[in-house]
Order: sequence, then structure tokens, then C-alpha cells
Amino acid sequence: ELKDSIAAEEVLVCHDDTGQNCVLSSKIDPFTGDLTWEQWKGDDEIEAKGNILRMSQMSSMLRDDDRNAVFEGAIRVLIQNFISKATKAPVVLDIGTGTGLLAMMCMRYGAEHVLAAEMFDTLATTAQDVLFANEHGSNILLLNNKSTDIEADVLPILPDLIISELLDSALLGESCIPSHADAISRLLRHDEVSLDLIPLSQRVIPHSASVFATLVHCEEVSAMQHPPNWDPLFNPWRCDQSASCECMQPLLPIHWDSVEKRCESTRKLSDPTPILRFEFCHGYLPTHEDAEDFRNDYPFGEGSYSTDVVVIAAVLFTQLLCKELDPSQRFKYSTEPRQQNWQDHWQQTVFPLPFPITCREGDIIRISAGHNSTRIWLVADKVQAPLMSNKRRKTSTGSMSIESDHFQGQQSMCMTKLDFADRIELKSCMCGWHMLCSPDRLLMLNDQQRTDTWITALTRLIDFTSRLSSSNSSQTDGSGGGPIHIIMDISDGSLLSILASLRLKKMNQNCSRLKVVSRERKLFSRMFHGQLAEKNGLDDILMHWNGESAEDIIAYFSEADTGSEKENDPDVEMEEEESERPLSLSPEEGSVVALIGECFYYQLRSRPIWQALSFHYQRGAMNSLLHPEAIIMPCKAHVMAAAFELSHLHRSHGEVGRVRGFDHSPYDEAMAGWQKNNFPYKLGNYEKRILSKPVCVTTLNYQELLSSFSLEGLIPITANGSCHCVALWVDYQCFNDNEDIQIKTWQGNDFVPYEKLCVRFFRDAPKVQCGMNSVAYRCDFE
Repeated sequence: ELKDSIAAEEVLVCHDDTGQNCVLSSKIDPFTGDLTWEQWKGDDEIEAKGNILRMSQMSSMLRDDDRNAVFEGAIRVLIQNFISKATKAPVVLDIGTGTGLLAMMCMRYGAEHVLAAEMFDTLATTAQDVLFANEHGSNILLLNNKSTDIEADVLPILPDLIISELLDSALLGESCIPSHADAISRLLRHDEVSLDLIPLSQRVIPHSASVFATLVHCEEVSAMQHPPNWDPLFNPWRCDQSASCECMQPLLPIHWDSVEKRCESTRKLSDPTPILRFEFCHGYLPTHEDAEDFRNDYPFGEGSYSTDVVVIAAVLFTQLLCKELDPSQRFKYSTEPRQQNWQDHWQQTVFPLPFPITCREGDIIRISAGHNSTRIWLVADKVQAPLMSNKRRKTSTGSMSIESDHFQGQQSMCMTKLDFADRIELKSCMCGWHMLCSPDRLLMLNDQQRTDTWITALTRLIDFTSRLSSSNSSQTDGSGGGPIHIIMDISDGSLLSILASLRLKKMNQNCSRLKVVSRERKLFSRMFHGQLAEKNGLDDILMHWNGESAEDIIAYFSEADTGSEKENDPDVEMEEEESERPLSLSPEEGSVVALIGECFYYQLRSRPIWQALSFHYQRGAMNSLLHPEAIIMPCKAHVMAAAFELSHLHRSHGEVGRVRGFDHSPYDEAMAGWQKNNFPYKLGNYEKRILSKPVCVTTLNYQELLSSFSLEGLIPITANGSCHCVALWVDYQCFNDNEDIQIKTWQGNDFVPYEKLCVRFFRDAPKVQCGMNSVAYRCDFE
């Protein structure tokens, strides 16, 4: 199940039926274009595990000196406080030790021993090498396991203190709360150290965190939540209840500064205000009754209004120590924009509202915040009459302050337990869009310029195929029978098949033998798009096919012609599928007159070149079904490349050398060759400067079957700067005779925000000059 849903760039490390580790890596089947997984052994397995490390965010964290310095300072205070009160050195449990950095900091400031837990095999091996390189192999015990799977009776000694850095951009996603609660209740030593002398609040790092929210208007973020509406006649809801879907997506990490610069319509509508606060020093899991839940009323600033509202929820002020140990809050980390050195592992997050709220000056928005042990969600309502004075409690105009009376005595604003439980329940998807589509896919589907380009291309294609279909139908006996002419969509997600079917529905009397088939490999995708087709009255024109047998297509549309009940329920498995029937049709049955696709595949989203290749392989697999005059759309895939200077992103990768004085050369050795990796980044979301014109590295001609090639070329530098990387992406040309109808990732001054590119970093960014330098490349395909 996992390998049928996980992204292609991932490496699966799992266990076989004998309990032995096995490493699975993805590849594309050249005969079908489908994603397959093969087991890597020997040197390939070592390479695959090294790839896990190179593609991780570990370098970004190790290079974040703000993070490392604040943790080191907090560890020093925590251990010194313990020694002064307990008159002995503590044993420390480090949960998720990574390279062992925090564990070594504990030893630096007086810990007796450290128990360092790391669940990932590859990272644990590297951590052990780093510990020995820093002469901590004997006093830091590495435990290659999840802390929740470690039994107290197997530990040589129980810990006195607990430290971790299990915090992600959405705060709770790495299970800091349950991991701490489990370790405190099962593993922490309670007998020899009096809790009155050293309470739990003084024995845990991090101690607490606060979540702040800011109301904003942002059309781009809103488009990540809502289904597309491509046509006035298109109903995007698979059933009547779908229109009231209140799906609450997880908090979405994003660099908010980049969004504000890119989206001119974005507007901030409120001051940052605290909505939740968590403590990580308890030996139990919080419930709604334990949580600090608030309704916060946001009056808008003078003159501001909005029709779409989302909430920026930022994990702000992760406080590493309690107030007794850190009264001035020196040891904290904030993800508020521009408060720390730029980094990529902790970003701001956004929460798109299920429904937009129309707001005008003076309106008050109430935010209700809920959570479980691993996730936060929000509910927003417009308040017609304020429950409190309109006088606004001001926050600091600079860095936000956690000292806010929102956390103290606001009884008039607190929901009752019953009210809260009913209103803030985590809502799952009812419409199907959020289950099937990622936020980036929804943003892509809501890109009107992209959709308009596809509509223009489909209009031209259908004009040709309808003439071809009419011409062939005129050669029959005129009874309406004859071969079926198929527009075949072989991408995931059925965008083009729906758009084509909508157009055919308008002109169906002129091309009754022209049908649309969408090849959907995934069962849920077939179910969902089949329901959409039925709701829009397209099921006589459009079939969602599993790709197993072409005879199923003929049978489906034959039933439609005779008026018998069609079977378009993909849950029903036909007996014939068990036999390996050839993928072919006789001329009398029909043929594919157009093979189309977005070149979008769920599991290949992070590998744009693989998506282009997959379409080419699938085109080859479908060759026996194609009419002699069949159109392939897109007709070409142009693999493009350009050189860039990055403002910040380059800091997230590469060797780290010494980190806070600790030798990380074993980590750097494990990272060797990192610059040869293609890193999947949505480069449209990062600040950068283009140093060359986009160059076409190679073109895949879909009119022909794929063959091997090898070529070389240069990317001339057209601007002075530091060349941090080369980005690779794919532009699709729809027709041979019209280069203007293209789906482009590079929009002239930036990339679309939803597409991931292949980013190849330079190990040492060379200084380049216009007209003096070029980037040389070589492209081989076998």
C-alpha cells in the first residue's frame, strides 16, 4: 500500500517477511510508464541509504546557528541548575539525537552520561561515527530505536533530564507531546530526585511553545483549499453534501515573505495574536479539557476589508526553559518572519479556511483553535456583535511578546467545554478533492491561465478529432453504429478528460461516436472522477478506465448506446481482468484518435523529468491502440535549464564542518556527492536571481517512440553573480505547428508556485560574469 502512494524520490527502508531490512527504490517501467519499486542490495543499498541523508533537512538544521546556540545555552542552564540542586551530574535522555549534537552539548556542560535515541538507521550509524570522532563514544550511549519502544529495564541507568528537538513547522507533527509524555511517565527517574526540589518543568527541554495567528487575505493560499471551477456548466461536487465540505487541512509550511512579495493582492488583516500554548513537561497526553483553547476576536485595521480570509499560524516563541530558569526568555526560537536567520527547516504555516469570510472594516473574527497530540486546526467565524470591548489589546510592534493577557483571565472569551467540543471538532473531507489532491495540486487546478491554455489546445484538438470521427462514421451504414473514436487521457487526475467531455457534451449531436476515456490507475481516483462525471451528466461520454483491457472500453460504450445500465463502478472487478488480455482493438471496434495528458502523476510530482518520460513510455504502450492519424498532445516536452543565484536556499545543503565546535566530518563524508542529487524544490517560493536565459537541454518528441541519445551543450551566463544552482524543469508544447500553445513552468520572471523543479546545487558557488562564463552540461539517456 505504501509503495503505491509514496513519492518517487523517497527510499523505502522496510522489513521483509523474515524480519531483515530491505531497501526499495523507485524506477519507471519503460514498457508501461508505471512507477515500480525494486530492492537494492550491496553497494546500491549503501548508496540508497546515503541518499536518505543527503535529501534530508539535517544540513539545514546543523547550519542554523540561531537554533544551535539557543539550544546550547538552554542545555547549559538546565544541567547547571540540576547539579546545583541535586549535587550530582545528571543522566540525560536525548530523543531524536540526529548527529548527536545536543547529546555532546550535554556532556560539554557536565552531564554524567547521555542516552541518545535515534530511530533512523542511517542517521544512527552516522551519529555513532560523529560521537567517536569527538571522543564521546563511551559516555554517550546510542540507542537505535524510537524512545517509545525503549523499555526502562534495558537501560543501564534511568535519565534525570530529557531533551529533544522534535519540532516541525506545524509544531506538533514530529510527536513532541506524546514522545515527552511517554518518556516522562516511563523512563524518567523519579525516586532519587525530589520533584519538590527539581520539578518536571526544570527537567525538560523544550519546556513550552506558543502558537500565534494573523488573519490575512491571500488568493494563492485560498486556492490551495478550494476545488476548481473550470466551466460555468461544471459542477465540482460529486454529491450534494460535498458543497458543504469543511475539510481542515494540516498547517501548510510556507515562506510567508516570498508569498507577500509574489502576490500583490495579499493583505494582512490583524495583528499577531496568541491562540494556543503547549507545555512539553507533562507525563500525560493533553486532551481538549487540558488544552488552553481560546476564541480570539480580531477587529480589522482602519480601511481594510477582504473577501477571502486565511490564517497564518506561526509556531512562535518555542521556549526552551521555564520562567524560573529563564525569566528574561533568552532561550527561545521564533518562526516569525525575519526574527531569526533564514532557514528552510522551520517555516511559517498557513491554514486555509474551508469557506472564505467576507469582512469589512470594524468586523470581528473569532478564531477557535483545537488540537490533538500531533496536529493543530482552526475554526473562524465572523462575530456580528462583539462579546467584549472593542478596545484592542496591543502587541509589540516589533518582535511579538508572549506576555499577553490573552492567556490570562479572559473568561468572557472562553468557550464552554460543550461549545468547544461541538464547534472545534476536526472535520475530514466530504468532497473528495482534499483526499485526492494535495494543496499544490489544487493550486495548479485553480491556475486559470494554465486551464485556459489547455482549453485552447483541447478546442483545437476536438475540432480535428470530430472531423476525423465524422469522416469515418460516414463510411458506415449511417445507423449510428461503427467504430468508437477515443480521446484517451493517460495522466492522473482527469483534468483534460473532464474539459474535453464538457466540450463534447455541448456538441455531441455532431460527433456521437467520439468518446473520452481517462486511464486512472488508482482506485479512489477512478471512483471520485467517475462520480464527478455522473453528477455532470458526462458518463455517456466519459469512461474512467483501469488500463487493464481495451475491451472494457468497447463494452462500456456499447451499453451506453443500447441504453442498458452501464457499469462504471471501479470497485467491481471484472473476471476477464484475471486473464492477461492484449491491449488492442480491432479497426471495427474503434481506435484512439487522440492521446492526451497533463503529464501529471501523483507519485512523480517531485520528479518533473520522470513525469515527462512516463508519458512517453505510456505513449509507447498505447501505440497499438492509436489511429494512423492520431494526435499526441502534448506533442513535445522541452527539458529546460537555467542558472540561478539564490538568496538563502543554498545554505540548506552541503557539508557542515564543525558545528558549535563539534567535529562533523563523519557526517560530511556520509554526505559525499550531495551536489549530484536533484533536489525537488518549488523554486517559485524562494528568493533568487536568474543568471542565464532558459535553455532547452533536450526535447522529447512524443510523435515518435523513445530512443537513446547523448548530447552536450552550454548555458551562457547573462548576469554577474554567484551561481548557486542550475534548475531543470519541463515545458510542454501542445502542437507541432503552433509553439505559442504551451504549458510553461517558467512564466518569464518567475516559476509557478506549485511546480517542483530539479535543483542541482554547486558545491562551491562560483562567481560568474556576463559574457565570460557558461555552465556546461551533458545529457545522456539509454
